[in-house]
Amino acid sequence: MEWLPYIVVGVLGLIGGSFVNAWVWRTYLPASEYRGADEAKANTKPEEKQGEKATGNGGSHTSGAPDADGQTSASVLKGRSACPDCGHTLGIKDLVPVLSWLWLRGRCRYCRNPISVQYPVVEIITATAFLLSFWWWPSALETWPSWVHLGWWLAITSVVIAMGVYDLRWYILPDSMLWVLLVLAVVSRGLAAMTGAPLEEWLIGPLAGAAGAFLFFYGLYVVGRERWMGGGDVKLVFAGGLLVGGVSTIVALFIAFVSAAALGVGLMASRRKGKGDMLPFGPFLLAGFWLSFFFGDPIASWYTGLLLH
Repeated sequence: MEWLPYIVVGVLGLIGGSFVNAWVWRTYLPASEYRGADEAKANTKPEEKQGEKATGNGGSHTSGAPDADGQTSASVLKGRSACPDCGHTLGIKDLVPVLSWLWLRGRCRYCRNPISVQYPVVEIITATAFLLSFWWWPSALETWPSWVHLGWWLAITSVVIAMGVYDLRWYILPDSMLWVLLVLAVVSRGLAAMTGAPLEEWLIGPLAGAAGAFLFFYGLYVVGRERWMGGGDVKLVFAGGLLVGGVSTIVALFIAFVSAAALGVGLMASRRKGKGDMLPFGPFLLAGFWLSFFFGDPIASWYTGLLLH
């Protein structure tokens, strides 16, 4: 029955992906607009929506607080899911991850309007990330603190994916999600200590990584006058540094900058982006920190070995 834990983790990932989709939409849409909201309105980029603060590439805004119209974001913990077009409350048979979208052929059961492919894609990505986390987990799962730490990491993974999806769609990292990630990162340090990690791994290294990344990005933010780096990115790297530690933070930033540059060059070469077009940096940072949690130290050791030889 060695495959049974993977099935359980995969199903939890699909459910987590469904939660991510709900959180993303409810964070974006004001509570008064969530039911019956026109999805086309939500596809408008922040800088194009009148009265909404946009801070450019990797900026941030506060959700869960009144917006420019005095409205608040819909809570992900309250209310039933509804079609973003017709506002009809969705039943259980409409909410089965991936399968419902396939069965309904990508359309709402009630109004027949298209349902974004984002829903099954995010659910599959989340399930894949959960499975890889379980497979790559760096310590033996033999004690209850190690299982709690893994569960906590899966929660962090869900937040990372939600932030990446939000930034890709609207070029903003919401403060509400950033605060959740920061709290989870702080608690994860305590969980690492409970699993027997040495002081330099669970406290000193993460604090050094968080402080160093924050100062570096804040310098870019100030010198570039928000053109080089958004405020949301500055907050994100602090939380990311707490998650992975000093050396792995450097690896995470390297992965983020190189992958963003490679994609940017590719998009410009294919003429899908111009020199003046924005490319959200948050998803690259999030992917870099997530990968560095597992591979930061091995990559750093491999690179150091190359330099010494």
